[in-house]
Amino acid sequence: MGGITAPLIFEKKEMKELNFSVDYKASTLVLQNGENLHIITGNACLAVMTSYSDFKERLENSSIGQYILKKESDWFAYNDREYGIKGFYNWDMTTVLYYFYPELFRKSKKNILITEENLKTGFLEEYLEIGYPEEKSESELSGRKKVLGRELYFGEIKEKEEVKRKMLEAFA
Repeated sequence: MGGITAPLIFEKKEMKELNFSVDYKASTLVLQNGENLHIITGNACLAVMTSYSDFKERLENSSIGQYILKKESDWFAYNDREYGIKGFYNWDMTTVLYYFYPELFRKSKKNILITEENLKTGFLEEYLEIGYPEEKSESELSGRKKVLGRELYFGEIKEKEEVKRKMLEAFA
């Protein structure tokens, strides 16, 4: 999970990407060299938001649920105060659901330009060519930056209500 394909703009301000950008050098190595890579971007996670009332309804009837609700209430307040988000985007749970319930997601392949510069901000830029610079002749590369383009799988939520239901089930 990580990366963005467009800025994450909310009511009060932009949210910075906080996964690939945290250690952009390691992210670059993994994305350049990993096999069968699947990505759920921050943008894809915006399809499902959970409200505080959804959490409360699901959690208030058990002691562990009340504990989680108390801890999460600070997160809901932070999201509203800082970004104007009236709920919570469960980035991590979206990724778990993609792994366990792939039928709830659309999967597509995209060619991505993978550079440390882009990953400093977590940005995943589509690129028309794939392949490694060493596979191209100097004449093919003349006048262009030597870059690494990779084909990666991207998951996007297609069954929003079912994804939300499964997220809330996990907190029971």
